Amino acid sequence: MPHRPKVSAMYYVKNEEEFCPFSILSIYNVADEIIVIDNGSTDETRKRLSVFDKVRLFESTAEDFSELGNLALSKCTGDWVLYLGGDEVFYEDIEEVLPVLLQYDQIDGYTCRFFNLMFGWDHMQNVNEYDSRFQRIFLFRRTPEVRFINRLHESLVGLGPVIADSGLHYVHYGYAKPMHFILNKLKQYARKMGDPYYYEGRTSKHFWEQAERRPFPYAHPDVIKDYIESKGYCGGERKPRVEIGELRKRLDNAARSHVTVDESKAEKRIRSLEIGCLPNCISLGFEHLDIRPLPHVDIVADIRNMPVPDNTYDEVIVPGYLLEHLPYHDIGRALSECRRIAKEGGHVMVRIYDGRQIATAYAKGEISNESFNKLIFGDDREGWERHRCILDNATLTELMKKAGLENVKLEYYENWMVQIGGSKPVTTIGERAVAQDLFLPHIGRLKKRNQQ
Repeated sequence: MPHRPKVSAMYYVKNEEEFCPFSILSIYNVADEIIVIDNGSTDETRKRLSVFDKVRLFESTAEDFSELGNLALSKCTGDWVLYLGGDEVFYEDIEEVLPVLLQYDQIDGYTCRFFNLMFGWDHMQNVNEYDSRFQRIFLFRRTPEVRFINRLHESLVGLGPVIADSGLHYVHYGYAKPMHFILNKLKQYARKMGDPYYYEGRTSKHFWEQAERRPFPYAHPDVIKDYIESKGYCGGERKPRVEIGELRKRLDNAARSHVTVDESKAEKRIRSLEIGCLPNCISLGFEHLDIRPLPHVDIVADIRNMPVPDNTYDEVIVPGYLLEHLPYHDIGRALSECRRIAKEGGHVMVRIYDGRQIATAYAKGEISNESFNKLIFGDDREGWERHRCILDNATLTELMKKAGLENVKLEYYENWMVQIGGSKPVTTIGERAVAQDLFLPHIGRLKKRNQQ
C-alpha cells in the first residue's frame, strides 16, 4: 500500500478556553498529532485541551510570535503541517478534502479562506465567500527550510514554490467577542508594536462606526453549532462546500503546470506581481514589490520607476491603499509603469477608495467626521501614510486608458472600494491571451499560449 502522509496540526495559544476545543474537534479526524504551545494561559485552556488523546502540550513564555511558531514547528513529526489559530474552526468538509490534497507530490502547500466574524456571531468583514483578503496558507509540506519570521505579525518563509487553493473555509471567531474586548486586544498589540498611545481616547463606539461588516449568511461549522445556538443565534442555512471533482481538476492542472520534463518545452508558470504590501498582509502566489525593505518583499522599488524588464508579468495588482499616497501628477506615470511590465494581454488591476462616494456618504451623515478624515487624508502615524490625492471611478478609468490599457472596466465595487481592470494590448502575431481563473475567482489571470 502507498505511504499515507502523516499530518501534524500545530497551535500556539493563550487563554483560548472558549474556542480552541472546537477548533481541535474540527480537525481531529485529519490530524495524526496535535502540537499545542501554551503561552502562559491563566484560564482553563490547558485543562480543556489535555482531554484530547492526540494533543501534545508544551509551554513557553516567549512574546515573539515567530519564536512560538518555530517552537511548535520543531515539535511536529508529520510530513505535512496543518497550521491553525485557537479561534479558527473548520467546516466538516475538511475530512473529505484533506486526504485529496495529500495525494499531490508536486504541490508544496495549500491555501484556504476564512470568514472573519466581527462584533458577534452574525456579522463578518468578508464581501463574500471568495474574498481574497481573507485567504492564507494553512497546510504545507514540512521541510528544514520552512520557518516563521516577524515578532508580532508572523509570516511563513522557506515554503516550496507550488501553492494551490484547497477551496476550504473556516470561521475565525476571535473578533466575534464584545467590542470592549476587541479594543483591549488591539491596545495590547499597539503596545507590543511600540505605539502604546495609538488607540488612546478611542471607544467601542468608534470601532462600531468604522468597522467593515456585513451580515454573516452562512451556517456555522457542525462542531460549534450547538454552542452558538446556546448563545441565542441560529445562523444561516448554507455552508461553503468543496466539490471534490472540481477540486481534482484544479489540482491536476496545478500539478501538471509545474512538472518540467524538458526545460526547453516546459510550460511557463504564471507570474503575478503585487505592488505595495502591508507588513502583515501578504497575497499568496504573488511576487511582491514595495518601497520598504519588508521581509517578504522581492523587489524594493518605487512604483513610478520599477527595475523590472518589459513584458514580465501576466498580472499586475495595485491594492487599494497605494495610489492615494502619490501626487496626482504621478498617477499616470505609475499606471504606465504597470502597463510596461505587464505581458501583452496581461491583466492590470487597480483598487482605490472612491473619493466621490466617500464624500457623498459623509454629506448624507452615513459616516462620522473621524472616519471621513481618515479615509480622505490617511493616517500619518508611520510618517508615510498620508494621502496626497483623491481619485474616483471615472477619473481612474480615464487615467488607465491614457496609460495605454484597453478593455478598462469596473470589476468590483463594495463599501467605497473600487476595482478597475484593464489589459495590455496584444501585438505579437501568432499568439493570443486566454483568461483563466487559476487563483482568485474575481480576477482573471491571463496566460499566453500559442495558437495551434
